[in-house]
Amino acid sequence: MAAGQTDPWFTRQALEESEQKFRALVEQSITGIYIIIGDKIAYANPRCAEVINYPQNALVGMSLLSLVPETDRAEIAERMRRAYSGEEKTQRFDGHLKRRDGSILDFGANATLINYQGQPAIIGTLQDIGDRKRAQEREKQYFAQTEKAMLGTIDAVSAMVEMRDPYTAGHERRVGGLAAAIGTELGLSDSEVKGLRIIGGLHDIGKISVPAEFLSKPGRLGAAEFEIVKTHSQNGYDILGTIDFPWPVAQTVLEHHERLDGSGYPQGLKGDAIILPARILAIADTVEAMASHWPYRAARGIDEALQEIEKYSGIRYDANAAAACLRLFRENNYRLEAKSIIAGTNTRRVHGSFLPSMRCGSMETLFIRQPARRHTSLVRTRFVPQLRHLRHAP
Repeated sequence: MAAGQTDPWFTRQALEESEQKFRALVEQSITGIYIIIGDKIAYANPRCAEVINYPQNALVGMSLLSLVPETDRAEIAERMRRAYSGEEKTQRFDGHLKRRDGSILDFGANATLINYQGQPAIIGTLQDIGDRKRAQEREKQYFAQTEKAMLGTIDAVSAMVEMRDPYTAGHERRVGGLAAAIGTELGLSDSEVKGLRIIGGLHDIGKISVPAEFLSKPGRLGAAEFEIVKTHSQNGYDILGTIDFPWPVAQTVLEHHERLDGSGYPQGLKGDAIILPARILAIADTVEAMASHWPYRAARGIDEALQEIEKYSGIRYDANAAAACLRLFRENNYRLEAKSIIAGTNTRRVHGSFLPSMRCGSMETLFIRQPARRHTSLVRTRFVPQLRHLRHAP
């Protein structure tokens, strides 16, 4: 044998040993490994056969597509086409296969284009991800239950505020709905929109610390009284600040009365120093408040509320959010909820005006529009039997 030449016998032996080692690794792998030529299974290791629940020798020669449910067949065929064409030589995907017993396998797979026995082929790995998906579904259900509990708690807290201030009843819910609609119009994510709805339902929680007689006082508040009412933003922040929400709830509650020109409260913030959710909530709060009845004045109506937003767009209110709000009402026919100011109560006719009454246990609070005045007054709180008929206040 000439110097520098390798004995073919030794070369063949080395190749055979290498192949035996590779086969041993593949055959004993805890991951399913397969090779596909065209759409036919050319090789499947024992683990792959176990996962699909077919004998190993029965898989060889089967069409892969015959194992794929009809609903997934077009997608798998397209993945194979992209692999063989070179458009996507390496792929990672999840899917479904039919086991021999008819059950469905949830699998995760990797696939790579190779040259096998002189022709293009796809080699890949296959794993049963059913347990993982079931764990993910349990986790999803847990988070859904947690979120439901959180929303229930928010509703309960909001109801507490409404019981102290009947004119706030429904206001927070409508503000949350409008803020969410503005967020959607601005193209915010589903999570951000959900956050706006939740923040709207809590934005006046700080009023729970404001004397009830200030909240229901007919006529304008005095300067000192108004300063106390203004503390509800800070109080709301203090109440909510210790709760770890996935949205900036406390910060938005603190800033929802701030205005771009610095004329708001409590900090006199300007421009982008006010976070976006607070800028959106400021518009929703203003529109709903102007369109509703309050103890110190009658409703001004939605048209006047929109004129306010349009007039001060870019001055007091965020221009983009203001434009979104105007589009909602003027182009998309958005409407505030056509319900009584008091959530869950009936609206009754008293002295010619439709106004709500609120019943809590055996206590009924009547709100009467005074004929000689434009504002609405809290006339009487009295204990009454549950079936007692409404009577005119003297």
